[in-house]
Amino acid sequence: MATIDSFIKNLSPVKAYRLSEKSNLYYELQTYAQEFDRLRIQLDKLLRECFLFTAEDYGLSNFELIYTAAYNEETPQVRRDRIFQRLSIDDGCVTLSDVKKAIKSFGAENFNIIEFYGRYNIVVEVYGEYSQSEIDFIRTEIKKIMPAHQKAEVYFGGLSWSKINSRNLAFSEMDAKNYSWNTIDELKNN
Repeated sequence: MATIDSFIKNLSPVKAYRLSEKSNLYYELQTYAQEFDRLRIQLDKLLRECFLFTAEDYGLSNFELIYTAAYNEETPQVRRDRIFQRLSIDDGCVTLSDVKKAIKSFGAENFNIIEFYGRYNIVVEVYGEYSQSEIDFIRTEIKKIMPAHQKAEVYFGGLSWSKINSRNLAFSEMDAKNYSWNTIDELKNN
């Protein structure tokens, strides 16, 4: 029901007002109705932005600021999923599973984690193309989530299986190239 119709319906039983479409009161009610409709649209948006399940604009940005969980360049659903990943991490005990969830929530999808139990150290190798600001962000956030007794080393780049497979060479073709480790390291950077 339109707001103006609601006004007319609720004022008609009073019978104290002339509510025809040509009356001054009707025009005044129309003006109020337009403003109420505009206000309802703003309030609906405000309510949507207050909840992570429905936020799409400034509400999502505020959740990201609170949980430092995503980049603004992604779609709202991807951003929302990263925040949910971040929220699923248990603050009391950081496990390898938690570290993986956190790294995904920072925007890194392709990575490898190597644990060194005796040295209380993990090495995170992140593969893919990232800007320097994204690299700094991911590295800083990974170090933030680690317990005080655990050291985290974060490396970007590296040779991944997807990069090797993208060359579409059989093992015999790769082996025939007689690559040294230095040559392979050069391939990592290309």
